[in-house]
Amino acid sequence: MKNVRKIDWLQVVSKIVAALGLTILVCICGMSASCKVSPEGIEILEPEYTPPKLLNIQISNSSELFIEFDKTISLKELEIIPVSNPEEKIPVNVEILEPNTSFYIDCKTKFSAQDEYEIHGVVEDETQNSLTFSSILQGFNDNIPKIALSELRSFYQKPKLEYIELVALSEGNLAGMTLEIFYKTEPIIFVFPDINVKKGDFILVHGRKIDETCVNETIDLCAATYKDSVPNVVDFWLDSETKVIGNSGVILLKNRKNGDIIDALLYNEPGKEAWANETVQQAAEEAFNKGGWEGSGNIEDAAINTKPSGTRSLSRDFSTFEDLEKPVPSKNQWIFVANGNATMGSENSLVPYEE
Repeated sequence: MKNVRKIDWLQVVSKIVAALGLTILVCICGMSASCKVSPEGIEILEPEYTPPKLLNIQISNSSELFIEFDKTISLKELEIIPVSNPEEKIPVNVEILEPNTSFYIDCKTKFSAQDEYEIHGVVEDETQNSLTFSSILQGFNDNIPKIALSELRSFYQKPKLEYIELVALSEGNLAGMTLEIFYKTEPIIFVFPDINVKKGDFILVHGRKIDETCVNETIDLCAATYKDSVPNVVDFWLDSETKVIGNSGVILLKNRKNGDIIDALLYNEPGKEAWANETVQQAAEEAFNKGGWEGSGNIEDAAINTKPSGTRSLSRDFSTFEDLEKPVPSKNQWIFVANGNATMGSENSLVPYEE
């Protein structure tokens, strides 16, 4: 009888696996991660699964958009659509900027300052991680005048309404500029319509809308016939029936929604030791931190709105400016004026109030 050699199949399989182990491991690495062979053996590298991060997106002028990411990307898709006309797609040219982390978009149609635009896009990094992004931006006004806050009356007793007065220091167009009013927990944001102004023009933003005679004036400066309107002065009306301009608060004038601060007013009635709420506090800090107010964002550095009435107001002394073209807002520029010296829609009085 011949001797039969007994085969240890388990040992055979083990040797085969040992021989093929490298190949198997490399295939696994190739499918799920990166790896490399080093003198110490096989080193598994963590895969790159992090998508690009959007750092900045802004309309930089009347026909250009700038978008920036945190890594090198390629642009796969891009659409710009006016909110007012969702069927329209704006044609664009794209310029990628070295080192391919940002790009300019040159639009063939000018952005309207009064419209908003939806920007949709898809980008991909070098390892094919993709990011789909979407944003809504306000259009751009490239003819903004130099303009300043001029007077505030926070008193209301019908027919006299609260108002904020502005004065144009140069000619231009107000379209898309915003007046942000912080008094309650939610700010009131008024977006100016398309209207041309010239140097010396006064603009009144009334604190509430009483009836149909409170008409926003963009062409006919006598269109508003409410008793507290001013003929031949631009009258606008906040769309509210309740008080939104308080005796203490913050007002920010910006070049567009979420844009740069052009001017600011922090004001406070006597006896108040803190802003009314966190929203007002944050607005005051924004004004100071972005160069829109001297001193600090604290309430003690606000202008004093002494004792509001129908004939008294908080008025700005423009003679304190070293350069009228570049007013630097501060509490020292504002004077609470005497009885009968509120000057809605005309040159400010500087007669101080005395109790």
